Amino acid sequence: MSAHEIEVFARHRDQIEEWACLEGRFDELIREAVTAGDAERAISLAKGHSGDEQVDFFVRNRQTIAEWKALQPDAAAALHAELIAAAQRLGFEIVLGHNGWTTIHAYHDQRDTAAAPVTTELAWTKRNLLGVKGDGHPYPRLALWAIDENLAPGQREQIYSSTKSAAHALGMTRKAQAWVHWRPLDGVSQSQNVKSYAAGCMAALSEASEQLIPLALQALSEQTAG
Repeated sequence: MSAHEIEVFARHRDQIEEWACLEGRFDELIREAVTAGDAERAISLAKGHSGDEQVDFFVRNRQTIAEWKALQPDAAAALHAELIAAAQRLGFEIVLGHNGWTTIHAYHDQRDTAAAPVTTELAWTKRNLLGVKGDGHPYPRLALWAIDENLAPGQREQIYSSTKSAAHALGMTRKAQAWVHWRPLDGVSQSQNVKSYAAGCMAALSEASEQLIPLALQALSEQTAG
């Protein structure tokens, strides 16, 4: 894959996924036609003359769509490399975990270290980056991390309430088991390439770290003092 193809794929990943998902609709309509014994309908579907504009588009462009889908692993590897490089340039901590997980931490507060009970992180799995199969997350996720085993009773709720307003302002409105707040980052815009997109991801991590960690650590210190 050329660098140009990677950039085109990254910018148009959402559209490629939309086209790729039409295969399921096509297969469903074919099964319905065969089950109903409607050979004429099945033939018109197979030839791209069914009258369903989207399905007919898929049939006429099936080979091209398949070729674009096949570029995803190389595009994912390229974006993964740029994300790592962007983190390295900023001196952020890079953790290569199990099952393909990569996690980046940006420590801005002197109290915010690997030993702290709460931190911000950017996380992704390489194989799912820019994915077009509808499984996994195609873009990195930004999160405020705090695991219960590192916290005293009530501290997770204290972290959540003290950071909720700021986190939601950053679009981090979801919750998960270890993530107090999180959100998937937006995709690659038409004005970006994978390098500038990766830099933007690190900027989002920095902003979250600078805004959320002081609030979370202050809340923990106040509860401990109380």
